Amino acid sequence: MPLWPWRRTTPPVDVLPDTLLMERAVAGDEDAFAHLVARHERALFNYLLRMTQDEALAADLVQETWLRVFQNAHRYDPVRKFPTWLFTIASHCCIDALRLRQRLEQHTAHAPRRVLSPPPRSNDPQEALLDKETLAAVRAAVQTLPEPQRAVIILRYYHGLSYQDISDVVQCSLGTVKSRLYHAVRHLHRTLAAQGVGPPAPEDLPRAD
Repeated sequence: MPLWPWRRTTPPVDVLPDTLLMERAVAGDEDAFAHLVARHERALFNYLLRMTQDEALAADLVQETWLRVFQNAHRYDPVRKFPTWLFTIASHCCIDALRLRQRLEQHTAHAPRRVLSPPPRSNDPQEALLDKETLAAVRAAVQTLPEPQRAVIILRYYHGLSYQDISDVVQCSLGTVKSRLYHAVRHLHRTLAAQGVGPPAPEDLPRAD
């Protein structure tokens, strides 16, 4: 028993909510920022990997995202959910990188194109319910979506964000989010049906986090 049982103790950093960790990070607490990174880096990497289909680029974007988080920590509004703010920054980094990659590919149209491998499977038990061929077909179909539709599909069905959170991340209205989801799901159903794959219902799309 402690000598002074009524003395208030400081809770461990790893159990603090994101908002308090950010508050400490802004005050210069490097340990608090490190815990934020450890808490969210897997979900962040998975999101960027699904958006880019390039592990090296996704890893670079993770670093760029955390750099921007650190540089703009003083601008964080604790009213907003930290993951939503984090994904907003990541989305901006991703869009910039994809546009740059597209311009570079246009300038090197005659060069041999790199064949991207599919992202590694997650350990999510929901994904185990789908066979490997269906999973591969779904992932490939998601990559055929326009970037705005791909983003909302990934945020909704892989990361479980609410419509409002997605709206905050991609910075568009709720109506636009729902419209993009509707058209994205229709596209996926048509694409998978054309391959003879029975597409899962939207609520059955695998979530990795």
